[in-house]
Amino acid sequence: MSINFFNKEDKDEEKDCADKSNNDGNEIYKDKYFEERKKMIKRQIERRGITEKKVLKALLEVPRHEFVPEKLQKNAYDDRPLPIGEGQTISQPYIVAEMIAALEPDHKNKVLEIGSGSGYAAAILSRIVNKVYCVERVKELALKAEKTLDDLGYENIEVNVGDGTKGWVEAAPYDGILVSAAAPGIPDVLLEQLTKDGCLVIPAGDRGVQKLLKVKKSEDDEIIPHDLDGYVLTHDEIKEIIMELIKFVHNHDEKETQTYNREVYIEKPKTVREHHIDNLKELNRV
Repeated sequence: MSINFFNKEDKDEEKDCADKSNNDGNEIYKDKYFEERKKMIKRQIERRGITEKKVLKALLEVPRHEFVPEKLQKNAYDDRPLPIGEGQTISQPYIVAEMIAALEPDHKNKVLEIGSGSGYAAAILSRIVNKVYCVERVKELALKAEKTLDDLGYENIEVNVGDGTKGWVEAAPYDGILVSAAAPGIPDVLLEQLTKDGCLVIPAGDRGVQKLLKVKKSEDDEIIPHDLDGYVLTHDEIKEIIMELIKFVHNHDEKETQTYNREVYIEKPKTVREHHIDNLKELNRV
């Protein structure tokens, strides 16, 4: 499933990214949302400190609007999560970028994603690494993600319906594991499926507070956790966000606002909790 987008007018960007991508020599298709993706990268991603060229290039290549419901496609590049059905959301673009950058992915890598949802993060990863395996527990979402990825032509992604806490043993070991769904702790079974020098990124914690953790596995099988500063989100806030997003979708066709569609400029990094609180305040004004 290997779709490769590249805008011929952006030769400088092509030069910067070409040596760090496994898609050299291919062109980015300039669809009607191409400029929105460029704005998203500049204002939401780079301004918050994510500058890895291969991650930025992948974000430019992948049409995020194809991974959200049609009626929300014009909002696909906004600085917020969006509902995708089954009570789930596609993550805020910055969160996807942060987690993927934290994995330190390489073009030779094989990566496992747990909780693939719409398939958007898997699509981003597929532009950087050699192979992506996805596990999604909600069958309807998994089937929809698989169809989207197939329709877009991504050939190095496999999607499986199952319990993500068990990983995907048959395809293990993995150079990286990205866990999109929160967990109370770091499942040992996932650590066992990591290669030596592998990396796992996961939002972990109890129902009160969850933090984004990066876990490295040394050559000696030593587990070395790192707390990625900024990801603090309570369980109640997660529920509130989902409910507000569902309410927003129900009202969206009846009410358009400049507030929701405004351009977002971030002068300094905020915590994820602050961004979600801002989103909730904004949505409550809709």
